[in-house]
Amino acid sequence: MGNEPRNNEIDGKITWVGIYPTKVPGDRRGSWVTFQHFVLFDADGPTLTSLAPPLARRMYEGRVRYLLKGYSNSEKAEAEQIIAWAMEATAGIAGEQVAIYKGFCLKCVCKTSKQATC
Repeated sequence: MGNEPRNNEIDGKITWVGIYPTKVPGDRRGSWVTFQHFVLFDADGPTLTSLAPPLARRMYEGRVRYLLKGYSNSEKAEAEQIIAWAMEATAGIAGEQVAIYKGFCLKCVCKTSKQATC
């Protein structure tokens, strides 16, 4: 939300989904987080409101950047549905590839061959 996201056409959109995070030691600014499965939508992503209206309301009205706890059962269910949607969107994609899923352009990066659906 705000001017910069609006100027980059990502305002209110799901721009990426990272699954199975791992912290990696970084420089003096802190650790890096990498993901076994990473889906990048950028400006082509769906709006959060279209996939998860109650979760979007919680995030936007409360100016929340992330939720680690304290979310409702319906918000948690919506977040899990977004993860499942991202996994479905990249089913059959191996390694690092670009694809179209239901009209959305996405880039999938899968670091492990253990995930057959990546």
